[in-house]
Amino acid sequence: MMNVAHQTMFFGLLLAVIPVVLHLIMKAKPKRVEFPALRLIQQHRRSSQRRMRLRQLLLLLLRIIVIVALVFALMRPTLPNAQYGLRWYEWLILTVVTGGAVGSYFWLRKRSDARSNAAHIQKEQRARLKGWTAATGILAGLLFVGMPWGLRVKAEVTQPHSSGTPDVPVAAVFVFDVSQSMTYKHEGRTRLEHAQSIASAHLEILPSRSRVGLITNTADSETVFQADLAGVSSRMEDLRTQAVTRSLNQTIKEAILNQVSDRESATAQEGSSDGFLREVYVFSDLSRAAWDERDEAGLHDLLVQYEWLQVYLIDVSVAEPFNIGLGDIRLERESTVATQPVRMSATVYATGNVPEDAVVELFTIDENGNRLRGGGGGTVAASKVTFGGAPPVAVFNVSGPPNSSSQKGLIRLTTSDPMPFDDERWFAFDVSAVPRVLLVGDKLIDSFLVRNAMQPDTFTELGEMRYQCQSISGSRFRQQSLQNYDVVCLLNWSTPDATAWAELKDFVAAGGGLFVSVGGRNMLDSGAWSLPEAKAVLPGIPLTAPMFRPVAAQLNLVAGGHPIVKAFQDEQEAEAELSWALFERAWSLDLAEDARVLMSFTDRLRKPALVERSIGDGKVVMIASALDGTRRWSDGFVNDENWAWLLLVNEAMEYLTGRSEAKRNFLVGEAVEIDIPAESRFTTFKVARPRLRLTDGTRTLDEKSILLTDAVEPGHYELRSAEPLQPFSAVFAANGPESESDLVTISPEKLDEFLGDGRYSLVSSPEELDRAVALGRLGVEVFPVLMGLLILLYCGEHLMSNFFYDDEPEAVAA
Repeated sequence: MMNVAHQTMFFGLLLAVIPVVLHLIMKAKPKRVEFPALRLIQQHRRSSQRRMRLRQLLLLLLRIIVIVALVFALMRPTLPNAQYGLRWYEWLILTVVTGGAVGSYFWLRKRSDARSNAAHIQKEQRARLKGWTAATGILAGLLFVGMPWGLRVKAEVTQPHSSGTPDVPVAAVFVFDVSQSMTYKHEGRTRLEHAQSIASAHLEILPSRSRVGLITNTADSETVFQADLAGVSSRMEDLRTQAVTRSLNQTIKEAILNQVSDRESATAQEGSSDGFLREVYVFSDLSRAAWDERDEAGLHDLLVQYEWLQVYLIDVSVAEPFNIGLGDIRLERESTVATQPVRMSATVYATGNVPEDAVVELFTIDENGNRLRGGGGGTVAASKVTFGGAPPVAVFNVSGPPNSSSQKGLIRLTTSDPMPFDDERWFAFDVSAVPRVLLVGDKLIDSFLVRNAMQPDTFTELGEMRYQCQSISGSRFRQQSLQNYDVVCLLNWSTPDATAWAELKDFVAAGGGLFVSVGGRNMLDSGAWSLPEAKAVLPGIPLTAPMFRPVAAQLNLVAGGHPIVKAFQDEQEAEAELSWALFERAWSLDLAEDARVLMSFTDRLRKPALVERSIGDGKVVMIASALDGTRRWSDGFVNDENWAWLLLVNEAMEYLTGRSEAKRNFLVGEAVEIDIPAESRFTTFKVARPRLRLTDGTRTLDEKSILLTDAVEPGHYELRSAEPLQPFSAVFAANGPESESDLVTISPEKLDEFLGDGRYSLVSSPEELDRAVALGRLGVEVFPVLMGLLILLYCGEHLMSNFFYDDEPEAVAA
C-alpha cells in the first residue's frame, strides 16, 4: 500500500497525454524521392520506416514515463517500510549485466562489420544489434537483479524483522497503563510484568538508530525520547503500579502531541522530510475504568489530523478473569462520641468463577499500630456474604476508643484472589467528647420534644450518650456560662433581651452553634426579636405568622449541597415523611443579607422554612415554625415516630457542632483539607504516611486549615503538630476507587469511537504485534528515489532522442 502527501497531484498524470499529442501532431512527413522508383531503395525505405516508428514509440514511452515520474515525485509518496535501494551485491550484478551487454554489443558489432563491407548493410545490422543487446540486457537485469530485488523487498515488507534487515529507524512512544488493575496475576505474572516482557522483546528488534520515549498514565509522567534503548529497557523494568492515574485518553493524547513536536523539530533540524517512522504503543489490560467515556482529549480528531502516525494497542488482559473485591467504604458519620458506634458498610463485588460466599473481617488499630480484631464494644468482627443476584453488603458497627480523639481500622477479605489490591479498605473517624447542649424556652415543656429527639431515654438507659442536654427557662438564662456548652437551642422563648442576644452573638462568633425555633404556645414579642442585637445574630427577623390558605404547606428541599439537606436526599424514607408533614402556619422572615435558605414551604410565596447564617467561627440555624407538637403550627411533624423529625434534629445538631463537616475518608489523589482549631497555634507539622514514611510541613497562624494534595497511597495518614507545646492530631484514610476492580474490557465499538475505525491495531501477543507492525509501518518517502530516477530518465530521453536520429558518419572521398 502506498500513501501520498499531496493527493491532488494525481491530476498531474493527465500531463502524460502531452507527448502523445505532440507525437500525433509532429509526425514526420514522408519525403519525396527524386530518383526513379528502384525496388531496392523502396525496400530499404520501408525497413527504415518500421525502425523509425519503433524508435519513436520507445521515445514517446520514455517521455511519458518522465512526466509520470515527475508527478509522482511532487506527490511525495510513501511506501511500506523496506530497503528499496539496491544492496551492494545487487549493484555489482547490475554492473556486470550492463557491462556484459555493452561488451557483447561491441564484440558482435566487430564480427558483423567483418562479414560485410556494404555501408547500408552494416548500418542495418548495427541497428538490429543495438535493439537485441539492449533487450537482452534489460531482460538479464530483470532476471538477475529485478526479480531478486522484488522478492527481497516483499520479504522485508511481510517479515520486517528478519535477520540482517537494516530497517528505517523508528521514533516510538511506549505508553504503559500502571493502574491498579494491572496487578492482576495470571500464570505467575502480573499484567504489568506481562506488558513489560512484550515491550522488552519488541524493543530489542527495533531498527538501529531508533529512539523511544516512555510514558505512563500517572499525572507527572513525561515523554523523553532516548536513543539509548538499554536505558529505556531499564526504565521499563522500574515501572510499578500506582493508585492515582489519569485516563488513557489523556495519556495517549500527550504521546501523540509529543510525536508531533519531535517530528517538527527533526524536520526543522534536517531541513527535509522526517527520517523516522512514528509509532505509539499502548500496553494495557484495556479495562473500561482506565478510559474517559466522554473522550475529552479528542483522540479521534488528532488521529485523523496526523495520518502518518501508527497506533498499536497491546491487550494484556486475561480472557476469563475472576476476582472478589471490596467496594468503597461508607460510614454513617465521620465524627462521633465515644459511646456512640459508627455504622460502616462496604459492597463486595465478584467477577468470574468465584466461590459462593466470602468472609469480610474488621480490624481496628490502636495507638501503637497493633491490629485488634473487631470494632470494640463486643461488635461483630467478621461478616459472611453470599453471592447471587445483587452484590452483597458487609455491615459493621465500630465504637470509638474512650481516651482517643480518633478511631482507625480496616476491613479485609479472608479469601485470596489474583488481584489483592482491592481486598482491603481503610477507614478513620473522629471521636469527641459528648456535646453539651443548652435548651432555653419559656417553659421546660417547650424543650422536651427536641431534647427527646436528641437523646432518647432508651439511649440513656443503654449508656449511649449522644448529647448532654440541660433544659432551663428563659428567666435562668443569665445564670448560665455559654462557654460550657457546644450548642444553645432557643425553643419558643418569647422575650429574650438585648443582653441575651449579645451573649449569643459572642458565643456563636467564638465557634458555638445556635438553633432557633420561632413560635410556640405564646406568640413571641416582636419588639424583643427585632432588636439590633437580635438582627446581628439571627438569619431572619420574624414579622407575622399568618395561616396557610387554602391548604396547609409542606416542606421543600432547596440547598442540595448542604449537609442537613443532603441527609434527606440520601434517605428516601425520611424525605418521603418530610413531604407528608403539614404546616398550618409559619412566620414570615425578613432575611439577613448573608442568610441562606435550606428549606422552603410549598405555599404560593415559597416562604423560607429553614435558614442558616454563619457568624465568625460558628453557625445559626433557624426554623420559621414552632416545635411544640400542637396542630396549631404543624400536623404530624414533631413526633417521635416521624423519622424526618428525628433526622432533622440530629443533622442540625451535627451541623452546629461541626461533626457533619468532618471528613476523614478520601479517595487517593483527592485534596484533603484538615480544619485547625483557633487555639492550636503551631506552625510546623508532620504527616505520617503509609509504609512508615514521614514528611514535614509548615503553616501560618492565620490559616484555618491545612490542605494536602499528595495523599496518593491507600492507607492511614496522621497530621500532627511538630511542636510539643501545641498538641494537635488528625487521622484520615485514603482508598483507591472501586472502579479499579472492574475488569471488564472496553468494547471494540468504544475503541473505534475514541481512535477511529482502522486507525489502530489491536493485538494481544508478540507475534500479533510483529505482524501488525509489518503491515502498518508506512512512512518511507520515495521522493529522493523518484527525483534520482527522474534525472536518469531525463538524461536517457535526451541521449535516446539524439541516438535515434543520429546517422553513422560516412567516409568522405578524397
